[in-house]
Amino acid sequence: MENKIPMKIDKEDPLYKEILALPKTDLHCHLDGSLRLDTVVELISEQGVKFPVDRKELESQLIMDDMIYSADKSLVRYLKAFDITTSLMQTESALERVAYELAEDAANENVKYLEVRFAPILHTNQGLTMEQITSAVSRGLARAEEKYDIVTGIIICAMRHYCKCGIEDNLLKSLPYTDNEKASVLMANQTAKHAVEMAKKDHHIIGFDLAGGEKDNPAKRYKEAFTVATSGHVPITIHAGEAFGPESIQQAVVDNHAKRIGHGTNLYKDELLMTFVMNERVPLEVCITSNLQTNPEFTRYEDHPLKTYMDNRLRTTICTDNRLMSNTNVTKELYIVAKAFNLDLDHIKILISHGFNSALYNCYFPNSANSYKAMRKLRSRVNAMLNYRDALDNVNEAYKSRFE
Repeated sequence: MENKIPMKIDKEDPLYKEILALPKTDLHCHLDGSLRLDTVVELISEQGVKFPVDRKELESQLIMDDMIYSADKSLVRYLKAFDITTSLMQTESALERVAYELAEDAANENVKYLEVRFAPILHTNQGLTMEQITSAVSRGLARAEEKYDIVTGIIICAMRHYCKCGIEDNLLKSLPYTDNEKASVLMANQTAKHAVEMAKKDHHIIGFDLAGGEKDNPAKRYKEAFTVATSGHVPITIHAGEAFGPESIQQAVVDNHAKRIGHGTNLYKDELLMTFVMNERVPLEVCITSNLQTNPEFTRYEDHPLKTYMDNRLRTTICTDNRLMSNTNVTKELYIVAKAFNLDLDHIKILISHGFNSALYNCYFPNSANSYKAMRKLRSRVNAMLNYRDALDNVNEAYKSRFE
């Protein structure tokens, strides 16, 4: 595959430095995909897990920069790296540590609002309960909030395919006459109930998600889990259109009432559905580097449909997906977008504002730091920092009209 990547990341570029200084959000960030590489090395040594301890070797297995140019790139191939990270996140101390470090890293690049998502069932191999797992992550985020100017939230993920892990393996042993698909559906229902019960006592919990391989695992199969979550006042965001067609997005927003879409990369292939998403103001959590690493249809950043979504007035927010595997952060993602689509700083500010607008409806609990009232206050503070109204006035009328 020909190398057509249009730019290098120049951290000395004044534009990069300006983006770094801006307040930002990261609404699509996987905990098990965002460990520090040094932490991975330390956890392997501490836990005695049988993985390479050589930093260079680990880097080659975990960081997917080369996948952008690979002819056989895919989401399935990309996800293999998570076998290493999740195996190291099976204790409360490890979970609390990586959550704290992720929030710290985000705060250090001026992310003011961070949503961390993960699937508790993937961390049950050593007997932890889902409540112990989620509570450990919440403690790590809370510690970071005490030290840094950042607000965080947790999105609980169910998996849309059978995952070999402690809780599902034990489930199949207990139910010998079931199969992987039925076990996954049952675990999704249990995960949704877990999200609802945790949200009542820990207001870091602000969403329920369905993650994993889309192909042959339709979201409509998990309709009961989404009903459980929405009945318990936990908002829905769903991975959709990342590695499958727009029908996956259709199921997410129409059948399962998703308030946001993770990725939505293939939405552009269905103009009617794209119009529906525009009219309903359903935000798209765009992760451009991750999409270049998993989608064989894209050979350069300019191929990504983000510009089409912007031109059609969709609410798009720029996210990292997996900071380790995609070797990225929010500043880098916004810089890539600016360079690939020739956007100036005012346009970047408008994209940033979409992130804060998209976060407004995440938590229905009025006393939460993530509640609508609290998030409106945060958005107002950020808009003042962004000089948001001036940014709107400085873009040309044709472009400005897409965001009104």
